[in-house]
Amino acid sequence: MTTSFKTLFTVLLSVLVINTIVTNVTLRSELGLEPQFIILSLWKILLIGMVIVAIKKCKLDTVFVYKKNFWPVLLGSSIIILLSFYNVNRALLFDGQEVSLSLQLWYLFSALSTGGFEEVLFRVFVFNSLYTLFSKQEINIRYLHSIIWTSLLFGGVHMVNLLKSDYDLFSVISQIIIAFGIGVLFQSLLIKYKNIFVVITLHGLINYFGMYRFYLYTNTDEIVHNTVNDYLSSLVLTIVFAASISVIGFLLIRKNISKETSK
Repeated sequence: MTTSFKTLFTVLLSVLVINTIVTNVTLRSELGLEPQFIILSLWKILLIGMVIVAIKKCKLDTVFVYKKNFWPVLLGSSIIILLSFYNVNRALLFDGQEVSLSLQLWYLFSALSTGGFEEVLFRVFVFNSLYTLFSKQEINIRYLHSIIWTSLLFGGVHMVNLLKSDYDLFSVISQIIIAFGIGVLFQSLLIKYKNIFVVITLHGLINYFGMYRFYLYTNTDEIVHNTVNDYLSSLVLTIVFAASISVIGFLLIRKNISKETSK
């Protein structure tokens, strides 16, 4: 393997900085929502291509198999995505929101392409790089360190949301903690089921359902003023949730690690 810490750091930092600049410039532009989603979707597809090239250049595509049961999983993911789109469309109609189908589709594509970019970058490039770098460690420690550091990096990059006016410090902290837990779970799912479309679909749909009201609804809810106790209670629940899904993730791959250790 030709990967190194310098290569990992250079690629990760370069991609994240460029993506942050392009994303923020696009979202703060005077363009409408649909052109913004189109630009962001195409940009994320370009980034996915760039990361895949980096994976191949660093010879990281042979570390793990990520295409097992390719066509059945792709078909299942497509069906789930279509059902999700149908449900959101029904919710919009039920709530009297007049949103064009093209805008809805580009929003969906933007959510999925963002999930795809982040999964290919972190769950494949970063994890495989770290797994290679930790090659001298015992197999169980190697898995543990690779998953934890990948998830910490994945959670940490969400600090860029502090640059957005619609995020406050407490919400960003919660987002970082949840992202860490989700990172552990998704990495474990990828190791166990060996198919990138499983985690891309889950990640994309989390983005999709998590923000569709914010982007597609024209009416705004009343502002809720939270107290310090509200924030602290929410933070505790967030930590418990992140810890729980992290444990679930590690339990999922316990047998995988045991098999690798026994070889």
